[in-house]
Amino acid sequence: MAEETRKEQRYRCLTCNETFTVKAGRKPRCPSCMSIHSVEPIDEKGGFKLPRWWRHAAAALGIAVLAVGGFFVYERFSGSEAPTTADPTKLGAVESERLAKFLADEQIDADNRADPFESDEALASFARKHRGLGGPRGKAEGIYNAMLEYKSKGGYRALVPRQPRKTIVMNAEETFKAATGAGKPEIYSLETAILFTKAARLAGLPAVVAEIVDYDGLKAPLDPSGNFGHFASAVFTSGGYEGPFVIFDLHQGRTQDGQDTHAIPLTDPQVVAQFLGHEAAYLVSVKFDVKNALIKLEDALILAPDSVQLHTLQALIYMTSGGIEEGKAELRKAMQTRNDPQRMVKWGALMLADDEVEDAMAEIRKAIDLMPDYALAHASLAMAYLADGENDEAEHELALARKMDPEDPLLPVYESNFYLVTGRAADALRAAERAWEENYHDPQTGLLLAGIYAQTGHKEEMRKILQEIRANENLPSELLALIDEQLGQMTYVDEEGEDEEEEEGEEEALPSLEKPGIGEKPQEGFLTGKGGSGLDMQDPFGGMSLKKGGGLLSGGSK
Repeated sequence: MAEETRKEQRYRCLTCNETFTVKAGRKPRCPSCMSIHSVEPIDEKGGFKLPRWWRHAAAALGIAVLAVGGFFVYERFSGSEAPTTADPTKLGAVESERLAKFLADEQIDADNRADPFESDEALASFARKHRGLGGPRGKAEGIYNAMLEYKSKGGYRALVPRQPRKTIVMNAEETFKAATGAGKPEIYSLETAILFTKAARLAGLPAVVAEIVDYDGLKAPLDPSGNFGHFASAVFTSGGYEGPFVIFDLHQGRTQDGQDTHAIPLTDPQVVAQFLGHEAAYLVSVKFDVKNALIKLEDALILAPDSVQLHTLQALIYMTSGGIEEGKAELRKAMQTRNDPQRMVKWGALMLADDEVEDAMAEIRKAIDLMPDYALAHASLAMAYLADGENDEAEHELALARKMDPEDPLLPVYESNFYLVTGRAADALRAAERAWEENYHDPQTGLLLAGIYAQTGHKEEMRKILQEIRANENLPSELLALIDEQLGQMTYVDEEGEDEEEEEGEEEALPSLEKPGIGEKPQEGFLTGKGGSGLDMQDPFGGMSLKKGGGLLSGGSK
């Protein structure tokens, strides 16, 4: 028994105070709240051992940073003369086996030990064929121009992700096949950056993926959502992984000297972290699998503990699952690293959720001052105006947002809420139907649409929406119970009230949009707030809280 005990380690979770035991060598994860960052080992005397996060924090101290224009960029980079055997914690190419071993040593879950740079001979042949002449920059330009030609001919579209794509993030090999095939796919900037970086390495060039925080002169963020980041490739011109570099941005179709760009070159493990972040966004927004999304984010934050995107994603998942205070703490972490317009809008949304309307407006206006064409900021300001009863101003801001970014799938959600509050039920329904289609049939917009169907008498349409949401096995029990209760009530009304409805006649039936006079003011009912003030809902990936209370997966007010 004593021998068996020595093979186990006791831990305590500082978040929920859970105490549990894990076999020696296994990664500790709290069985209650699924956290790994707040888990501390307990020694035999009941005290805490050196926490795991301290090891990662100490390693991070080796990276020098310099604040430039309010953003953080690396000042110096550690190079490697042998890219295929590089230290994974330094800039440079890392061979797949060494990267996998590093991830295993860091106790990253086996399912999360991704190699975004995985490729095949087809990409290697392409890189060798199109490598340009001269030094590193000239050679890289040949590959860049050849790849950009596929985009110019409509081979693929550069995706600006307001919401996650329907399909999961791709590695270099998969991206190359997609970009050069006939499907005309939408491709993330992270994918084009990984693809170009791998091609450059196959051509013998010192290249890494770089996060692009900003290009001078932009009036709207490269990543409007603030949840994904924007990425390009940095090719070093000195022959090694240090010194000056040139940015090759396939996604935006631009090249620029690194010194003129707010750019952060990344190590390969940090690229893995961003890859896991994209996977987590897909899981929570497309598959609605919060548990596994959080597992991926926990692992990602081990590799990139200062990533604003990863902390922001984790914050939004916490908040839309009912963990408001945990979400606020994560968002603060992101803002401590980079308080950019995207973070300002999200923080303003939290203020609005706490009924601090004036402070919310001030925070959102700061974002607009920095990025005047930021559509989501204008839409968020519209919701603040709406909360303050300034409907004309709200409508004006929504119109500006629609003009600036008509493709944003989140705008119909904001517009539907505006129409609900201002008593335009027909417009609210059309906007909600548009939001449902443009947001991959996610539960939140589905509940919005179901609530409007309920208010306007479209019982069968409401039933279909609820049944489709109900079919998702990943929804939490609270939300399933809410939907089952509503479906049960509808069945009861259908069975018990059928004869009575027939006797009363058509004019006494539940109202529909085709009848005049409907929707002067939305009435309190299924999934609505009080007195027609809108729906209790939050928008997890746009960052705008439309109404304080339950979120995407909370199933009700918190």
